[in-house]
Amino acid sequence: MSTVIRLVNMASSVAVENNATSVKKIKVAIGEMTGVLPEYVRKYYPEAVKGTMLEGSELEIEEVPLLGECQECQEKFRPDKSNDYACPKCHSSNCKILQGRKTELVSIAFE
Repeated sequence: MSTVIRLVNMASSVAVENNATSVKKIKVAIGEMTGVLPEYVRKYYPEAVKGTMLEGSELEIEEVPLLGECQECQEKFRPDKSNDYACPKCHSSNCKILQGRKTELVSIAFE
């Protein structure tokens, strides 16, 4: 719920800064490795926006898969248990995470 409230507060702040009277839609990107479950964001969103300028707005969620890049051979891959989080090409465990670790407010549509 705290993540949903944080997103609602961010969207409200942006809308107020732009002299909006209401928010019609927000788009959120949720990374696979954030621990934030999209189904709970959907579930708690209506309650979190009650009484705010986001009440009645649409919530769109983009689920962002985990993507890593091997720092040895530059292979891009999806780290997971099946490959022991290592590069499938050279088997190095020296991996840089490129995406999938953030929850972000992507866009806001308002009036």
